[in-house]
Amino acid sequence: MLVIHAIWANGALGIWAEDSVLPAHAPRRPGRPSMAPRPHPFAVAPGALADALADVLAAAGAGDLARKAVDRELTVRLPSSPEGPLASNSSDSSSLAAWRVPTLVFEPAAAAALLPELARLAPGDLVAAQVVESVGADLVARA
Repeated sequence: MLVIHAIWANGALGIWAEDSVLPAHAPRRPGRPSMAPRPHPFAVAPGALADALADVLAAAGAGDLARKAVDRELTVRLPSSPEGPLASNSSDSSSLAAWRVPTLVFEPAAAAALLPELARLAPGDLVAAQVVESVGADLVARA
C-alpha cells in the first residue's frame, strides 16, 4: 500500500508517498555519523508514484496531472527512531529527524485540481494521509 503525503514548499505542492513493502529501516552508514539527512528508506520513487497516481486518477479524467509533475527532492522532518523514520500509522513516541524524500511537484493550479481528487480516493492500494485531505480542503477554499 502507498500512503500519500503532501507538503507546500517553495510556492508549490510536493507529493510523496510511503510504500509499506519497502524496508522500514534506514541502512546504517559506515564510519562517523553524518549530520546530513539520509534518503527516506521507504519513500516511493517519483516515477512509480506518478504511475500509481495516473492509474487511480484516470477514472476522474485527471490522470495526466501526475505525468506533468516535476521531480524534486525535499528534506522534511519526520517522527523517527534511531533505526529510521516511523511509518505514518505508527503510534510510537519519537523525535523528529530530517529525511530526504523524492517528490512530485505541482504548481498551484495543478495542485488545486489534484488535491480534491486525492481526497476522494477510495480505499485501495493508494491512500491519502489525513494531512493531504486537510491541505486540499484549505487550498480549494482559498481558490
